[in-house]
Amino acid sequence: MTDRLLSLVQHPLGRRLARLFNLPQPVPLLRRQDAWTDEELLGRPVLAIAPGSAAPLPSLLAAIVAQGGVPSGDGPVRTLVIDATGCRDVPALRALFEQAQLAMVRVAPGDGSSP
Repeated sequence: MTDRLLSLVQHPLGRRLARLFNLPQPVPLLRRQDAWTDEELLGRPVLAIAPGSAAPLPSLLAAIVAQGGVPSGDGPVRTLVIDATGCRDVPALRALFEQAQLAMVRVAPGDGSSP
């Protein structure tokens, strides 16, 4: 199924109309055409977070690397993994939520230009 708003804003006149009516400006998302692979994250920068100052589980980090993911430095990421193992109460969940919000600014837009 096609997304009509996405189709509209891809055209210059449609983009101007969308801005005029204060409509969202969606971008094409990365889509897979093939099946899942054992190295699903191959070459992708991945950011893994855990609540508070805790580090994500070593087994989670090992699984990310085993699937070809590249632990991110300070640059943009393509995949955000949230380890909620340490969330035992509502304040910990709130802290994780706040960390996820801060991490979202590092997630690269889904412009379809690269996997």
